[in-house]
Amino acid sequence: MATVSQTKSPLVLDLLTRKIARLSDGIAIMHSGLAADARILTKKAEACCLGYKSKFGEQAIIPVGNLVTEVASILQEYTQMGGVRPFGAAFLVAGIDDDGHGLLYRLDPSGSVTSWKAAAIGKGSAEAEVILHDEFEDLVDRDHALELALSIALRCSSGTTEEDVETAYIERGHRFDGG
Repeated sequence: MATVSQTKSPLVLDLLTRKIARLSDGIAIMHSGLAADARILTKKAEACCLGYKSKFGEQAIIPVGNLVTEVASILQEYTQMGGVRPFGAAFLVAGIDDDGHGLLYRLDPSGSVTSWKAAAIGKGSAEAEVILHDEFEDLVDRDHALELALSIALRCSSGTTEEDVETAYIERGHRFDGG
């Protein structure tokens, strides 16, 4: 996963402006759109992960598909409730299934879910998906995948440097590294 940070001021601490978060062992979420809306949905997703652990045991990890379905239901509910507005954020949720295969889901503000091998959201996503279509390869190693993600982020966002790009990955064994 890679995303461009919109924070350009050296006075802003990036602690609260990060766009990629670890939800659980083996699951990460990235957002684009309204940060406050994304923060609320990320907290709700974290609560789903914790609820699963409390129900099935401390070592239990919610299946990525189950988590995505729960979050999508929340997004969709807000499109029909009176007195509230839909969430103004889109998400990519990445995880590892029980067999060690990587999974990637895109959630739109409407609550629709699609499964992808590689995807982009937000500003520049159309251009990024054209590049992904041309350059993405199945079963590449972590370093190559991160290099491609960083390259796409830099090409699709003018004036961006490597320091402006937040990256993360999840490996088999459920190791998350966001840095």
